[in-house]
Amino acid sequence: MTTSLSLMLSLRVLSCLLTTTSQSLMLFFRVLSCVLTTTSQSLMLSLRVLSCVLTTTSQSLMLSLRVFSCAITTTSQYLMLSLRVFSCVLTTTSQSLLLSLRVFSCVLTTTYVSNAALASSFMRSHDDLTVSNAVLASPFMRSHDDLTVTNAVLSSPFMRSHDDLTVSNAVLACPFMCSHDDHTVSNAVLMSPFMRSHDVLTVSKAAH
Repeated sequence: MTTSLSLMLSLRVLSCLLTTTSQSLMLFFRVLSCVLTTTSQSLMLSLRVLSCVLTTTSQSLMLSLRVFSCAITTTSQYLMLSLRVFSCVLTTTSQSLLLSLRVFSCVLTTTYVSNAALASSFMRSHDDLTVSNAVLASPFMRSHDDLTVTNAVLSSPFMRSHDDLTVSNAVLACPFMCSHDDHTVSNAVLMSPFMRSHDVLTVSKAAH
């Protein structure tokens, strides 16, 4: 994020690292959560950023997944903006074929927020002020034609795909990721601050 004289920034950053290694089903979790709060004189911004990195290794298939998710809520005096962003980097490597997927998807109620919120160090703003074009063009993420959260991310082995599973409803429903009946990775890994692991060593169960 860029700072200026007209902007008073109050930043609290905690980043989230989740590492999973499965030989016979051994899970190691390291979790850090991230909250970014920004306050300015001309407009009141409340940004909450949640980032997480997931790395998984199995016997039959070598998977390397890195997930970066963030929730941004912006409120100004003149207009009410609700911007919730779910971004992720998915890299998959197998024996027979090499896949490199970087996924960014978002729920955006106002398309012109990218001037205020998305012009950050990891997000580039473009003339076409949509999050998919502005953020997917960043060096972290690659643009694809039919790359949505439901198809690309939630269909992965660690995320369950549902018809009503949108980022705003399921993942970013509350500031610190409230648990849902059907635990997705984004919900499950953030249920507990330090990721307690249980006997049932699945990503959705071991996180809480």
